[in-house]
This record gives sequence, C-alpha cells and structure tokens, in this order.
Amino acid sequence: MRRPNFVLAFVLAILAGGLATFLLSLVVIPFIGNVSERNLKGAATAAALIATYGIALCFAYVLVLGIGIVVYVRATHRVPSLFATLLLGILAGGIPFIAFPVYQVMQGASPSKFDAYLLPGLAIGAAIAASWMFWTVGLRNRITA
Repeated sequence: MRRPNFVLAFVLAILAGGLATFLLSLVVIPFIGNVSERNLKGAATAAALIATYGIALCFAYVLVLGIGIVVYVRATHRVPSLFATLLLGILAGGIPFIAFPVYQVMQGASPSKFDAYLLPGLAIGAAIAASWMFWTVGLRNRITA
C-alpha cells in the first residue's frame, strides 16, 4: 500500500467537481434556460460559464474540507469511509445552496428555476463527484502511518 497522494487528490477533486457541474448543466439548461440556450451551442456556452463558477467553488470547498480531512487522517491515523466523505461533501456543499431558495420562500419571494432546482442540483452533484474523487485518489486503500 502507498501513502495518500493528497496533492493529486486536491487537483482531481476540483476538476471532477467542475466536470460534473458542466455535464449536469449541459443536460438541464436546455429545459430551464432561455430560448437562446435551447440548442447545443447555447447550452454549452451557459454550462461552461456555470462550470467556471463550479470550479472556483469546488476549489474553495476542496481546500477547506480537504485540509480538514488531511488533518483528521494525520492526527487519528484513520481513513474516513467513502460514505462519511460523501456525506460531508453533500452536507457542506449542498446545504448552502438549498438554504437560499428556502430563505427566499420564507421571505415571500418566488425563487427562479435556476435558484430552486439547478443550483442545489449542481452543488450536490459537484460535491458527490469531488468527494468521491478525493476519497478514491487520496484515501482509498492507503495507509496513514
């Protein structure tokens, strides 16, 4: 068994989150986007823009949560399970994007389809992809001592 490759795990997790954001956007945008986004070119353009933001957010989340996981692994010499890693990613990455439309409804406003459906879905999808990639590359079948 090898030692964890945390640097590669950080980079690939960020890219996996960005790719998941792009692909999910590419599938959903033609259905909820503007008229100009109902073809492949328009959907791809919008998905690329959203994926850019997704990569930036994944960078921040992977940096903060990844450092926390690395500290945990180094301090306890225990590797968290895939389930725990996915759950942490989904809760930390998804809840803020679910809370915003809920807050809008509580204030009496009607959230847009983008806020109500696409953003939470993208956040959870990116969190799953990034968490899975980080665990697969950095933690699976690795010794910590």
